This record gives sequence, structure tokens and C-alpha cells, in this order.
Amino acid sequence: VWLPEGMWYNFWDDKKYAGPQDIDEPVPLRKIPLFVRGGSIIPNGPEVLHTGATLLDPLTIHVYPGEDAQFTLYEDDGCTYDYEKGAFALTNITYRENSKEVEISAVKGGYAGFPAERSLTVIYHDFDYPGTIKENGIALDPGSWQYDSHSRKLKMTLNRRPTSENILLEMEGKTGKRKDTQPETAPALFSCYDLEHIESPFGYILRIYLDNTAGKTQIRGKVSIRMPIGWSAKALDGEGFRIPSGELRVIRFMFNTNGNTFTAKSISSVTVTSTQGEEIKEVSLTSGWASWWKIAGPYNVGGLEGFNKVYVPEKEGKISENTLESNLKPILFRGFECFGYVNLDKIFKKMDITQMVAAVPEYKLCYAACVADSPEDKECYLQLMGEDRFKVLINGRLVAIVDECIAKPVEYLVQLKKGKNRILIKCTQDAHREWNDRSWGFHFRFANDERNPLNDIIYSLE
Repeated sequence: VWLPEGMWYNFWDDKKYAGPQDIDEPVPLRKIPLFVRGGSIIPNGPEVLHTGATLLDPLTIHVYPGEDAQFTLYEDDGCTYDYEKGAFALTNITYRENSKEVEISAVKGGYAGFPAERSLTVIYHDFDYPGTIKENGIALDPGSWQYDSHSRKLKMTLNRRPTSENILLEMEGKTGKRKDTQPETAPALFSCYDLEHIESPFGYILRIYLDNTAGKTQIRGKVSIRMPIGWSAKALDGEGFRIPSGELRVIRFMFNTNGNTFTAKSISSVTVTSTQGEEIKEVSLTSGWASWWKIAGPYNVGGLEGFNKVYVPEKEGKISENTLESNLKPILFRGFECFGYVNLDKIFKKMDITQMVAAVPEYKLCYAACVADSPEDKECYLQLMGEDRFKVLINGRLVAIVDECIAKPVEYLVQLKKGKNRILIKCTQDAHREWNDRSWGFHFRFANDERNPLNDIIYSLE
């Protein structure tokens, strides 16, 4: 890697380099070579599946010393075109090298749903232990910040603050001592994992990265997997392992579906047992949205005419083989996307993203059906969003009509009976403006009063 002039930090371990120089950097599959220039500000939000999933709360601000730095954080709702009308928020973040001050400005602008307050975490990298830390001139409680002498990281946790107010963080005096306020942690053996989605047979490759690069002795152990309903696991590299000091190991498992029945929240439990102890991680295999559908179409009767007319599937509450007097056979869609999005354009006509964006939408119609098995009679919320018009039937009864493209979930209070509930969605493509690479498709799920997915619902193909 060539590093230009200046000070540079390895993003993963904060190792410092002075440029200009060439360096050799080991890069395992679980990492990319990423370096941060000294004098940088990097805001982070919580891990999410897509930008429309949640707000940046808590907001974490990483500060790398070396020079003065400034960053303007831009935010919008993540899923509509309202930003074109000025519906966005800007936050200026400034770091001053000489005084070590960080200033977070009051937010300018906003959009529907922008938070009036949120939590903040500020992490100073490569810093000395401070004397006093002040927020807007008032000393912070020592319990609100921690210092780790090994990593030289100073972490400040600020509880919820109004986004309409300026925040100035100052450090006064230095002890000159590298004092820990939190214990140094040993390198984790189970460092991370990743999932690779495979189409045939439908499932995943799970890779578990076991890291003994900082260890001084060989580590022995075993990996065990507990799978949810509808899934099975097969060890591709064996379940046991031996990792010499200073090395990484990757252990792979094949996850496959056993049928057409899946819980709304399918979670696998991965346990790594070794001479270092036991570590457990949960691996989410689905998103909480129903992604398992029997789909019939497309039929060239879209628009208002096709949307308003009642065809045989709506009369019967299910998909028939000869829906709309067509010889088309229904498609069994068992796809999975991390967004939980059923992309009808992609299902009916295989196109890459460039082709989808460039294509001119046609007027057409389709039906999608699945079964939702509930453990009891319950009242809950039906959540739906997508493109372009929708009718939803539960057990043959019309419960929702949505006659426009919707980028955030609309909700309908519905009743589910104990046992199997037949779901039918009628969806037309009406040539609305695309957003992202999407012009025809939907998200669908059942949610509780807190608007979280009902994890006890079992979805299956009709």
C-alpha cells in the first residue's frame, strides 16, 4: 500500500504510519486495507440493513489527530425524493488540533421524523490521558468517559442531547500518565463472521473467522451450530480446529433450507468452545419481512383498470393455475435479500441494476401468496411498502388498499386466527418514478404494538 504524505492510521487497529512510504499490510478476507489520514472526522451510526432502517441514533464520532478537521454530516429520510425539496439535515463537526476541542453544531434543516434529540459517543484516537473534560464549560462526570492505555482511545458517552443545540467538548490539563479507566481486553478468538447467499441450492455459506494473530500459544477448540426451523447446517471444514500462535483460521458451514417453512426471525446460534473459553454469536438468516411467496404473473392489465377489476384470485382468495385465463404457471419465489424486498421486476425478467434503472416501466399486474401460521388468535399490524398499487387479502377478506407508491411502511390493524392464515397480495406496476433500483415490488410483514416484527409467525409457501 502506498501512503501519501501525512500521518495515517490503520482503521482496524489504529497502528500509525508516517507517509510518504510503501508498506506491506496483511489483509485477510474479513478485512479491506483501510487507512485514515490524521486530521479526520468519521461519523458512524448503528449497524443497519439499509439507510431507511433507522436514524443515526446513537451517533458515534471518531476523531483522528494530526491536523484541524471538519466534517458536514448530511442526513435525509433515506427512502423518498423529499430531499429534492430541501428536506434534509446538516450537522457541522469541527476538530481543533491545538486545543483538542470538538464542536458539534446545532442541526440546520430537517425532514419528517428527524429526531429532536439523540445520544452521542465521541472517540478520540491516539490521545493522551486527559485531566478534565468539559461539555459546554461544565466538567463531565468521570463515569461518562473511559480511557484505554493500550489502544490510546478516549471514549466519551453523552446521553441524549437536543439536536438543536451546539456542543463544545474541551480537554484541560494532562496528567502525563497513561491511566486506564477500563480494563484492557484480550483479543477475541471469534472475531467475526460473514454470510454468502447462494441461489442453488438456496442457502448460505457461513464463514467464521478465528483470530489468534495476537495469541502466544496454540488454541484448540470446536464450533457447534444450532439451526432454526426450516434450516440445516453442514460443516465444510470440520467442526474442530487448531490455530497456531499468530495465525487466522476460517471455518465454513453450508446452511440450506429444508422446505418451504420459515420463522419470521430465523436465527442461528454459533458457539465457539476453546481453551480460551466459550463465545456465542447469533446469526440472522432472515430480515423479519416475509420473503417466501408463490407468485403469478406478470399480466399486461396494470394501471387503474387492472387494479380496480376483481379477478378470480381475489374472489377465491388464492392463486389459481390459470389466473386471468393465462397459461402462465405460477413462480415459486424463495429468494432472500437483506432488505426483505420482493423485487418483482427481477423475478419476472432477470436484469442487472443498470438495466433496471434504464428500463421504462410497463403497466402490468401480478399476485403473490403465502401462508402465515400464528400460534394464537391475535390482533396485530400489517406493514406494507413498495411500488406501485396494492390490495391485501387475509383469509379471503380484503383488509388493505394502497393506491400509491410508498417508501415507508403503511400500517393496518388486522386480525390473525390461530393456525394458518392465507395471505394474497395484488400488485400493479403503474410506471411510477423509480427509487434506488426499484420500480415494482414490495415488503410485507406482521408487527406488534412496538412495530417490531412478530417473531412467532411462521411463513410458508401456499
